[in-house]
Amino acid sequence: MTVSSTTRKAGPFAGNGVTTGFPFGFKVFARSDVKLVRVDANGGDTTLILDSDYSVLLNADQNNAPGGTITYPITGTPLPTGYQLVVLGDLPIDQETDITNSGGFYPEVIEDMVDRATIQIQQVAEVASRAIVYTEAESTSPVLPPAAVRANTVLGFDASGNVELMSLPASVGAGDLKNESWTDGVDYTSGTSTSVTLSRAYGNKANLGQVVMQGVSQDPNSYSLNNLTLTFTDGNGNPVVIPAGTPRIWCIGGTSLSVFTPPDGSVTDAKVAAGSALSSARNRVSDFVSLSDFGCLYDGSDETAKVLAAVAAIGASARTLVVPQAVRISANVTFGFSTELHFEQGGMIVGTAGTEVVQIQKSIMAGPRQIFSNCKPIATVAMVVAPEWYGAKRVGVANDDLPAFKLALAFLANTGGMVYGQPGDYGWNGTLTGFPSKVILKGCGETITRFLTFGTTSNGIQAYGVPGALLSNIGFKEFSLRSSAPATTNTFGLDIQYTSFTLVENVEVADFLYGFKQYQSPNMYLRRTLSTYQGQVAGCISYVIDGGGGAPGNESSVYDHAWYQGNGNLGTNSQYAAGSIGFRFTGTYMSDMEFINPQGTQTQFGMVGDASAAGAFCEDITIINPVFDQWTTQGLSLNGFGQYGGVSVIGGWINPKAGTGAETDCVLITNCRGVMLTGALQLVGTGNVLNAVGVNVSNSQNIIVEKSVRFRDMHYGIKGNGTALCQFKGNFYNQSSAAQAFIYLTGDARSLVGGVCDGYATNAIVVDATSSGTLDDDWQISTAGNIGAPHVSNSAVGAVHGVCTTGV
Repeated sequence: MTVSSTTRKAGPFAGNGVTTGFPFGFKVFARSDVKLVRVDANGGDTTLILDSDYSVLLNADQNNAPGGTITYPITGTPLPTGYQLVVLGDLPIDQETDITNSGGFYPEVIEDMVDRATIQIQQVAEVASRAIVYTEAESTSPVLPPAAVRANTVLGFDASGNVELMSLPASVGAGDLKNESWTDGVDYTSGTSTSVTLSRAYGNKANLGQVVMQGVSQDPNSYSLNNLTLTFTDGNGNPVVIPAGTPRIWCIGGTSLSVFTPPDGSVTDAKVAAGSALSSARNRVSDFVSLSDFGCLYDGSDETAKVLAAVAAIGASARTLVVPQAVRISANVTFGFSTELHFEQGGMIVGTAGTEVVQIQKSIMAGPRQIFSNCKPIATVAMVVAPEWYGAKRVGVANDDLPAFKLALAFLANTGGMVYGQPGDYGWNGTLTGFPSKVILKGCGETITRFLTFGTTSNGIQAYGVPGALLSNIGFKEFSLRSSAPATTNTFGLDIQYTSFTLVENVEVADFLYGFKQYQSPNMYLRRTLSTYQGQVAGCISYVIDGGGGAPGNESSVYDHAWYQGNGNLGTNSQYAAGSIGFRFTGTYMSDMEFINPQGTQTQFGMVGDASAAGAFCEDITIINPVFDQWTTQGLSLNGFGQYGGVSVIGGWINPKAGTGAETDCVLITNCRGVMLTGALQLVGTGNVLNAVGVNVSNSQNIIVEKSVRFRDMHYGIKGNGTALCQFKGNFYNQSSAAQAFIYLTGDARSLVGGVCDGYATNAIVVDATSSGTLDDDWQISTAGNIGAPHVSNSAVGAVHGVCTTGV
């Protein structure tokens, strides 16, 4: 029979983690005439072993149906994705037929002998098909010189195309990174193997990059490298097994840059292709100009002319001007819009007289270190600046950083921008003033960037505009402003006056007698602020909000999650001016203001609002979910509101300090109209039942306390004097028999009272005879036995009695 197949190769077969049978279609005489090669994901090949790694099943008739099927592996995990198998003929290159004189001459023997020779020729042809060869028309000899001559050379071709040995070029080694990957059950056995085999030698571990096992980078001290073998070791260098269940190990080996130095003159502009990455890099390098190129010596001498020469050379072409060291000037210098200054470590512009103006028209590249000294830098473009540029040291009160901050603000006076404080403590010997519009002072967090004022008598920050020319769009974010010791005089932390559209966010003010102040500054938004005072001086106020004497006042401002903590020195005076206060808002012009979740503790008063000044225009004040705790006189005090609008309190929690020993009012309303308490507002007098009043109203009308408001443990739930046209309802509960009444009115006119009563009281409702037209209605008394008779005592002239349900 003839040999019908001309190919002694099958495959490559791509692994998929499932297939184990691989067919081939060329004639063989025995199973051992087949060779199986496995190619891993890195391109490395391994010749497998018959009947150990794989088995061969031959077709019975190799003449008419040549070939057969290979099974791989015999046991274990099928060929994974990324791997390949190649089946090759592996008939030995020999001649086994012996023809003797006078012996038998059988056609089958002769046929097999010829077939065997043909197969051997095909195997050689298959190998030759993968070789580099000359064309048929050439007869050049490919013979190479001896090994000693070939050492440290590369194979190349001369101008005629003949083989030539060339010196190793500088580019060898550049960009030869290669992925190495090994799979459990194929390249190693987890729990047994201690090493894996590399596809090439890397010389040392530094050229392996990171070795990663189960997604975790391995310590270079946990493995060793010997030629092609990567062995995992313990601390003493002894081999250790690869942990069981490790499915894959990988690394990236090689170098990314040449390890040789290009010969002088070997890389020129002419050899760089236009538009190539290297060409772009060359152009970027040419974008950098150094003052050193213009002869600057940085020796303290006047180098103004050299700096001006650099500026003139750059002209209108966009360049980066590098300032390597401190350079001194004696005249004004303008760095144009095409010049970006880059200050290296130690680079600085130093003035001679201190009056030299350095104008910057493009952003600066510099870290948080000093780059200007004894000069007057000014920007004509907005940018982010560091106070360190102007000499700030960030060592707390050991250095006065205030001049540096003032220079930073002056630098941005014409453009706006951001002064960005770094982590650490800045010391200020005085008050930071000079804020321009459109500037933000920002730190890295209220516990990370801290501004510390010297002593106990300095203010912190004053951001002042003037009437008719308000500062606008200024901001304060992410820092702590602290007096280095608790203030003993009338000091302000963050004092903002005559501004508009001001943002204060994530700012803590500590140990100033007055924390935050807003005066004649509409459209202010405070979010997540904290004011604390730990000194012993009475009268501290965390938030001073003063609408001033006219428009625009503090209209359309929002206090969102503004918090305070007083000093616990609560005082005994019942007038708030002598005590400590969380929030105080006052003035003749306040409208459309909103307090969202204001919170605080340890003051004489939680929040005080006073609109009693002549000609006051105060309306639409909304207080949402206030939480005032541990106060001693009033939680919320409102006076004089309602000429143009009212105050709404929605939800919240108000609770006095226990055992105060004097009357405490959760809410005090005097001389008001149009105040409403609603939502799930909770007024608690626990621990002070003999003195606690939930809502104390005097000389006011159109006051609404809705039934959803909850009163707990009050001597009087609602106490009114001189009220008119009000609605007083609530949900009352007293657990102490010392409670007097849920509602107690004197001198009322035509108000409506009602609610839900539970627990103890002398009477549920008392309206005295100086009142008139008071209506008691919609009463539900759930434990009548604990409330004295009569439950409802409405003695008002013309009193109206509605529905009262007892024993509910």
